[in-house]
Amino acid sequence: MRTLSLIALITALLTVNSTAAVVENAAFSRGNEAYVQAEGTSDEEAARELYLKASIAYGEAIETGGHSWEAHFNLGNALLRAGDYGRAALAYERARAIDPLKPEAALNLAICRQAAGLPATRVASRIESWGTRVPMKAWMWTASAAGWALLALLILPRLHGGHRLMSISAALAALLLLATCAAGMSGWHLAAKWQTVTGAATLLHSAPDAEASSIRSLKAAENVKVLRSHAEWLFVRSEQGDEGWIGAAEAASVWNR
Repeated sequence: MRTLSLIALITALLTVNSTAAVVENAAFSRGNEAYVQAEGTSDEEAARELYLKASIAYGEAIETGGHSWEAHFNLGNALLRAGDYGRAALAYERARAIDPLKPEAALNLAICRQAAGLPATRVASRIESWGTRVPMKAWMWTASAAGWALLALLILPRLHGGHRLMSISAALAALLLLATCAAGMSGWHLAAKWQTVTGAATLLHSAPDAEASSIRSLKAAENVKVLRSHAEWLFVRSEQGDEGWIGAAEAASVWNR
């Protein structure tokens, strides 16, 4: 019974999201049509082709209609169904970065990573885990408001007088809020150092050279932390702690689109 419930949950999470929040976009509609067609066919190869067709359409929707949560989430769903775990994970990561308050992208990302043979989640520091629970824009807007409030509380009492103790208390509260926002933004800064391996056969090399010996093969959807770069190569640390070089085109950042 628990197994049946789990299968039902996964199926529900993988359905196409076509909410009214998405600006009407012809490419987005084509993606939805192809996805629904794929869901209705019993031919696995035909279904895979339709999921890939849907992913191309969602990619076009992102390029023409902006980086909406819905478009990235649907792109991840189509790629996951097509078996492209690396690019699916990247799409879910980008959806989660746009709005981490929506749990669906994180849940499907966990499913995608497990399908690729990885743990459901990457082990992250406490500050990263905490900071990335709130959208980066929310931290920035709140920090801006707290900064202006702090400035006003420090200046206005000097100009017009007023209750000094109350002003100091309010200023301290604004300063605490500003520090909290700074910590939250630092969580996103830590997350931005990680990239997602998009290819299925990415080798971790001992030197920035395709002919150099390989340390091991990285799995699609695996995260790597970029330590430095050299020409078209990245020196990275894998989730397991292995360090080596990969081609810059073999991994992608949530932020570099």
